[in-house]
Amino acid sequence: MAKITLRSWQSTDFDAYEKLIAQPEIMQGAGLPNADTQQRRMMFETDLYQPFQAAIVYKSQIIGSIITYARVSENGDFIPNEYDLAYFLDSRFTGHGIITQALDSFIAALPNSTTLLAETFVDNVASQRVLEKLGFIKMGAYNDIIAYKKPIS
Repeated sequence: MAKITLRSWQSTDFDAYEKLIAQPEIMQGAGLPNADTQQRRMMFETDLYQPFQAAIVYKSQIIGSIITYARVSENGDFIPNEYDLAYFLDSRFTGHGIITQALDSFIAALPNSTTLLAETFVDNVASQRVLEKLGFIKMGAYNDIIAYKKPIS
């Protein structure tokens, strides 16, 4: 398994972020296949200031990202200690256990009493395996999405 490290995204990392997120597989997974540089910059600025986020680094190169987004109730209030989890990895590094290793380290650093929710496409079996390996519980499916949950205690 590759030796990776996690570190916070920094405002100077936009070029690396854009290079990653411009990959068709990543943009398709985010539901934004035609985002331009200005839209990617807005996504980066949003991701940069999320409560928990990390760049995945291999040999001093950023190869992926893990980000949480605070969950909001139907009333528009933040739900304490609940976060949506998003992650992506440069396609050249998939299939080597890197995202599993990165997520495991990321989750271990989160505060207790945190709940993560994640979604993956029905046809993304690899991501489903990663989530299940890390103890996420399948909550159900809707349309072409499978939802998972992981309480951290």
